Amino acid sequence: MNLHPFLVCNETPRDTTG
Repeated sequence: MNLHPFLVCNETPRDTTG
């Protein structure tokens, strides 16, 4: 469920840095 970057950040903080 990676539709929104915001949710992705919550699930995978690694995406936040990238």
